[in-house]
Amino acid sequence: MRRVIAFLAVVAGCSEKEPPRAPSAAQGQPAARRGGAVETPPPARGTEEEKAPEARAVLRGHDGGVRAVAVSPDGRWIASAGADATARLWRAADGKEWRVLRGHSGVVAAVAYSADGTRLASGGYDGTVRIWEAPGGAPIRVLKGHTKAAMSVAFSPDGKRLVSAGDRTMRLWDAATGRETAKLSDHAKGVCGAAWSPDGTTLASCSNDGTIIVRDGADGRALRTLAGHSNTVWAVSFSRDGKRLVSSGYDGTLRIWDVESGKEQRSLVGHDRAVWAGCFSPDGRWVVSGGLDDSVRLWDLAVRHRMLVCGGHDGMVAGVAFLPDGKEFVSASSDGTLRIWPFAR
Repeated sequence: MRRVIAFLAVVAGCSEKEPPRAPSAAQGQPAARRGGAVETPPPARGTEEEKAPEARAVLRGHDGGVRAVAVSPDGRWIASAGADATARLWRAADGKEWRVLRGHSGVVAAVAYSADGTRLASGGYDGTVRIWEAPGGAPIRVLKGHTKAAMSVAFSPDGKRLVSAGDRTMRLWDAATGRETAKLSDHAKGVCGAAWSPDGTTLASCSNDGTIIVRDGADGRALRTLAGHSNTVWAVSFSRDGKRLVSSGYDGTLRIWDVESGKEQRSLVGHDRAVWAGCFSPDGRWVVSGGLDDSVRLWDLAVRHRMLVCGGHDGMVAGVAFLPDGKEFVSASSDGTLRIWPFAR
């Protein structure tokens, strides 16, 4: 319990103040919209829970909670972000630790690979974004601009730019020079996450204000705002075809959105408390999520009420990522471990 409380205090840095106690999924449902607007689709009810396979590997090394996880494009490497002020690289094949990356002066909140796998970006509670050589781990440059924690980082698909989210801003950077090219402050509260679409034409950001903003990928200007969560949206992720977004909410739900129209397609209800992370499988059929209820859950988008539950973590699950072939996925937890899970469909 102490570990979870400490980790929550760290994650609260996305907000200007401590967030309220995470509601249960049932408590967190927003009311249907009225006044002529389209009503939010009802959440899936009566979901059948199935037990998923056991983890094939448990990765230990961080001295504290693990905040985020990323997988290299070739599937050979796993990167993790830790509350112990380190990012770490691991071999996916056997789960062995490969490198410890030191440089941040506080919690490392985010990690992301470039599309060619030769660079890793990390964001920290020291307000910096750092770029490292991968898989060697040599530091390349430090990007400074955020006045508070850098909660999220992502390379553009062509590797030329980087997006970071933190304090009350989303920032765009030239990845080669480290020069800040845009600073966007259009969310009403702290910005928690940002993601590029696979083709680089679209960006998305999410916030403590409960909204997601879909943006032009060139300059970051807002195109449309997606509203449906009743509280903080911690993370967003695109499907591989770029047509859908999945958002992870403090209200205990994940939501699937149509990127072009901004309409909510589906609400996934099953976590007992806040959802911290979610992403699509490479084929777009599944969503994997992690939450404050210590569970990893797999949602079958083709079978409406099918959900697989992975047990094993002894702390909130703050990060999830599929390997590129879709046959395995990785979870990161405040219990200080990462787990690699087989996924036979």
